[in-house]
Amino acid sequence: MSKLIILSLAQGSLKHGFPVVTAQLWTEESFEKINAPFYRRYQPFKTNRFSPSTTTPNSMKFLGSLPPAPDLEQLYKQWQLLYNALSQRLGWSVRIKIDSEEILQVSEIDFHRTCIELQIQMNTWLNSQPFRRIDQQLRRYLSPNDEIRIILETDNDQLRRLPWHLWDFFEDYPHAEMALSTVESVGIYSQTQPGKVRILAVLGNSVGVDIEADRQLLEALPDGEIVFLKEPRRRELDEHLWDKQGWDILFFAGHSHTDGETGLLHINQTDTITVSQLKNALRTSIARGLQLAIFNSCDGLGLARQLEDLNMGQIIVMREPVSDAVAQAFLRYFLATFARRGWHQIPLHQAVKEAREKLQPLEDEFPCASWMPVLCQNPATEPLTWQKLRGSDPKRLRVAQGASVATTLLIIALRSLGWLQTWEWQTFDQLMRLRPDETVDQRLLIVAATPQDINQYGYPLPEQIWENVIQKLNVSQPRVMGLGFFKSRAEDEFINQLKNYKNLVALCQYPEPQNPNKPGIKPPPDVPISRLGFSDVVLDQDHVLRRYLMLMKPYQEHDCHPETAFSLRLALNYLAVEGMQFEDHIDWIKIGERLFYNLSLQPGSYHHQRKNLAGFQTILNYRSKVSEVVTVSQVLQGQVSSELIQDRIILIGMMDETTASSTYYSTPYSAGEQPYREMAAVEIHAQMVSHIISTVLDNRPQIQFWSGWGENLWLWSASVLGGLMGWKFRRVWVWGIATSGAIFGVSVACYSLLLIGFWVPNLSAGLAVLMSGGVVMMLTTNPD
Repeated sequence: MSKLIILSLAQGSLKHGFPVVTAQLWTEESFEKINAPFYRRYQPFKTNRFSPSTTTPNSMKFLGSLPPAPDLEQLYKQWQLLYNALSQRLGWSVRIKIDSEEILQVSEIDFHRTCIELQIQMNTWLNSQPFRRIDQQLRRYLSPNDEIRIILETDNDQLRRLPWHLWDFFEDYPHAEMALSTVESVGIYSQTQPGKVRILAVLGNSVGVDIEADRQLLEALPDGEIVFLKEPRRRELDEHLWDKQGWDILFFAGHSHTDGETGLLHINQTDTITVSQLKNALRTSIARGLQLAIFNSCDGLGLARQLEDLNMGQIIVMREPVSDAVAQAFLRYFLATFARRGWHQIPLHQAVKEAREKLQPLEDEFPCASWMPVLCQNPATEPLTWQKLRGSDPKRLRVAQGASVATTLLIIALRSLGWLQTWEWQTFDQLMRLRPDETVDQRLLIVAATPQDINQYGYPLPEQIWENVIQKLNVSQPRVMGLGFFKSRAEDEFINQLKNYKNLVALCQYPEPQNPNKPGIKPPPDVPISRLGFSDVVLDQDHVLRRYLMLMKPYQEHDCHPETAFSLRLALNYLAVEGMQFEDHIDWIKIGERLFYNLSLQPGSYHHQRKNLAGFQTILNYRSKVSEVVTVSQVLQGQVSSELIQDRIILIGMMDETTASSTYYSTPYSAGEQPYREMAAVEIHAQMVSHIISTVLDNRPQIQFWSGWGENLWLWSASVLGGLMGWKFRRVWVWGIATSGAIFGVSVACYSLLLIGFWVPNLSAGLAVLMSGGVVMMLTTNPD
C-alpha cells in the first residue's frame, strides 16, 4: 500500500532545537480523495488547510519535538568543506567552480571518518526521546512492504542540506524515500494534454565539463518532444518559457551554484541568471503544465527553494558539487526507470530513489555519490509518473479498462435477452442496401401475372391461360420451371397435366399445428416428390424475411410432405445437369464442393431464440434485383425471345398487390426507395434459387455469423476502442468527434465484412464504443 508521511519541522533550528514536530500519516488514496475537489475546481490550495486527524479515518497526526543539535550543524559544515576539497584534489570534472583559496589538503580516510560520524550523530539526534514517540507511532501503522513517501516540510536551509537518507528508518522500510518541501505549499492544478512529453532542455555553460552525454540521453527518450537551447541568452530562454503549448519538463545541464540561499545558473559563458529573473515566465509555464524541473548541475538547493516559492510541483537537484560521471550516471538511471515503457509506471520519487541507490558503486572513485540527488516535492501535488506527463493518467486508464469490460458484459447481456435485436436487424438492413448493386442472375427468368394481365384475362386467370403459358415456355426448352402458386384441385384439367412436364416443380405448404386457420395446402396430385417443394418461409419478429428455410421435417402427417424447399428443389434440379451431387447433414448441406452451414451452429443475433431455428436455415443473401421479369401477356403474344428461356430456371407466379392470391414479403430492401419495396413470393423464391446456384457455381459469399467467442471478442475490442477514446481525449467535444469517427470506422469495418460474407453486430459494436468512452468521460473528466 502507498503511504504518505508529511514531517513538519516548521519552527526552530539545529542550534536551538525544534519544539514542535508534526508527523501526518496518510494513505495516498485518502490524501488524493481530499485533494480531488480542489483539483477539479482548478483552485490553488494550501496543504495546511487539511487536518488528517479530522478529515478521514485513514489519516493520523502525531506530535513530538527535536532537541538542539549544534554539533550536527558544525559537523555538516566540516563534511561539506572536506567534500569540496576532496573533489578538487581528486581532479573531478565538476559542474561548479570552486575558489582556490577554499581548497584544503584532505585524505580520503579523514573524509570517510567524517561521513560515518555525520551518520551517527544524525541518527543519535533522531533517536532522541522526544522524537522517538513519533518514530514509534509511525512504525505501528507501517509495513516494510509499504511504498512510502516522506516529505520533510521545513524552511531551514541547514536542515534541508542534511543527508536524510542516512536515517535508520530507511533501513527498515526499503521502499521509502525522502523529499523536501517548504512549510507552506500551494498546489496549482495544471492539466497535461495527451501526447508526447514536451521538454525544454537548457544546455548552459559547459566549459570544463561534458554535457553532450546529457543531450544524448534526452534524445533517446520514448515519446519525448525536446527543444534544446545551447548556451542561450536570457531573452531567448524567457521567450521559450512563455511557449503557449506549455512544457512538461524543464531540464538544465551545465554550471550552477548557490550563493547564500540564491541559486545561480550559468546559462552561457558570460551570463548567470536567477530564478527570480525568470519569475513571470516560469509562473506562466507552471500554470500551462510544467510539472518537473531537473537541474543536473551542482549545488542546486538554492534553485529548488526559489522554484518552490513559485509552487513548482517536483524538482530534482544535486545538493553539492557533482562530477560529470555521477551526473550522467544519475540521469541515465533515472530516465531508464522513470520513462520505462509498459503498463506499470514507476512514480517519480521511486525512480529518484532507484537511480540514487545505483550510484553507490561509483563511490570508490566519487565518494558520497549516492548522497547527491535530492527530490523537492510539493505535497499538494499527486505523485508524478511518465504516463501522467503524457496526459495518460494510470487511474484514468484503469477506469477505461474497467469500463471496457463492464460495457462488454452489459451488451452481451442485452443481446442475450434480445433487447438489441430489432435495432441490429435494422442496421443489417441498412448495410445490405448500401452494398453495390449486383447484376441480375442471367440463369433465372420470372414470368409474372401482373395487374395488366388480370385486367386482360380476368381474375383468377383461367386454367387454360396457365396451360398455354407453360406450353409456350416449354417449347424454348427451359432447364427447370417452377410453378410459384398453389394448384391442388384434382378436378382441374390443368392440374392433371402438370405431372406430364418432367422439368416442372410444384409447391405445397405445411400446416401450422398451433394455428387452425392455416391447415396447409396440398400439392398437385401425382407429382413425384422429386418435383415437389414446400413454400414455407420464416419471418423475424419485425416481419422481415431475412432467413432462408432450406430443409424441414413435416410437422405432422399431411399431404404436403417434401423435406426440401421449393427453391432448393429448383436449384438442385438445375445443378444436377451440371453434375453437382447433393448431401445433407444435420449441421451442413453439401452441393458440389460448396458447404452451406446450419444457422443453429452459429446463430449470432438469433442465439437467444434457438427455438425459432427449426429445420435447416441460412441467412438469405439478397440481390437488389434478382432477375428479368416478363408478363404472361408477353409470353402468350410471343414477345419473349427463346434466348431468355432456353436452359434457364423459369419461375411462374403472381405479382399483383391488388389480388388475394399474391403474397408479398418485407425484405431488407423494403425500407429503401423505389423500386426496393416489398417483394412478391415469386421474387423471394427467385432470390433463394439465385442464392444457391450463385454460391455453388460463382463462389458468391454466403452470409454467416462469427462464433459466439468471435462476436464477444469483437464487442470487447469495440469497448476497448471506446475506453481508449475516453482515456485519450480530455475535452468532451474532442471525444465526441473522435468517438463519431470511431463509430463510423466500426461501421465501415462491418460493411467490409458483410461484403465478404460476415454479418457482424454493427449497432452493438457502435454502442460499445459510445458507452465505454462515455463512462470514462463521466467518471474522470473535471467539470469546467
